[in-house]
Amino acid sequence: MSDLRDIYFSQIEAEPSGPGPTGAADGMAAVAPQVSSTAPALPIPGQRGLHPVGQALVRQGVLSSRSLFAMEARVERSDVRLPDALRMTLNVPQDEIALAEAAVAGTQVIDPRAHPPDPALIARAGEGRCARDRVLPWRRSGGTTVVLTSQPDVARRIAPDLQARLGPISLAVTTEDALLTALQRSRGPEMAAQAEKRVPARLSCRGWKPGLAAWTVLALAALLLTGLILAPVPTFTALTACAITTLVLTTGLKLTALIIALRRGARPAPPPGVRPLRQPIVSLLVPLFEEREISGHLLERLQKIQYPRELLDIWLVLEAEDSVTRATISATQLPPWIRTVTVPPGTLKTKPRALNYALDFTRGSIIGIYDAEDAPAPDQITRV
Repeated sequence: MSDLRDIYFSQIEAEPSGPGPTGAADGMAAVAPQVSSTAPALPIPGQRGLHPVGQALVRQGVLSSRSLFAMEARVERSDVRLPDALRMTLNVPQDEIALAEAAVAGTQVIDPRAHPPDPALIARAGEGRCARDRVLPWRRSGGTTVVLTSQPDVARRIAPDLQARLGPISLAVTTEDALLTALQRSRGPEMAAQAEKRVPARLSCRGWKPGLAAWTVLALAALLLTGLILAPVPTFTALTACAITTLVLTTGLKLTALIIALRRGARPAPPPGVRPLRQPIVSLLVPLFEEREISGHLLERLQKIQYPRELLDIWLVLEAEDSVTRATISATQLPPWIRTVTVPPGTLKTKPRALNYALDFTRGSIIGIYDAEDAPAPDQITRV
């Protein structure tokens, strides 16, 4: 492990000193913080129920014990991890959370953006699995694979599967943004290629040949023109019959939907203050293309959604070649519960491909799709 230790200690030496209880500045530290003996003690009442990462953040001086108690009560009946809730609602910096996670896990913090991972190890683990579970096989040393994670509790749960793919592993901590950025830098094109083939070929348009389709359209146009010249009345009658049949079927479908809706009646709104036993995380994918104004309409509408912010996982899906939207996003201050994912170039450039690529980055057990022009009702997710 000497090469890994060199990286750890080179990060320590390069880490600038700065304000704050941990002595860390904007960059990520290399090792778990040592808790000072003079750190403020947590109150005795209820201390047994405090989350260990939350306790570490209190000792680091990042979080007050009062805020920790309140946040624990808030997430008690939800599927969100406490560290993620702290980041989403209280804007606790990811670097500080990573230090606390490492302190609890007894491991190091590594920035994979500064020291890129081994792409072959990621391929063995599976790019989609790495994105979904927030794990990143990083380097091998001495027969052991160092796996970075922003969620050590999740990584420990899936450790048997990782070991089956990678052999013996050891865990280190990183931030979620650093992990996903390094994953896309290392395996983005491969993930984009997989997104193009996520749907079976028989259900996909990727085998469509434009040249053959053009010849088919020309052949049908020539056949129609010949019919109008040689037998204009029968041909026009047949076209009229097709148009009337299509109109009747469409009108019948709308009428059937109306009758069913009237018979079913409107669904009552949930009673005020009533919540399910456990509130799930809801992921929303918003594909964007050539959007010049985002904060003026889209973000305002998303802000009106009446659902706990720590349970919202919103992804703005961008195309790498769309410089217009990317420039707009870069000039917009996004809340921590709204993030962006950029789809690398590929042989296709369609909305389904972009959504397939972004799907692996979502955290929710419920996934929805909004377009840029959509204006969802504030209580729509609650109703769902």
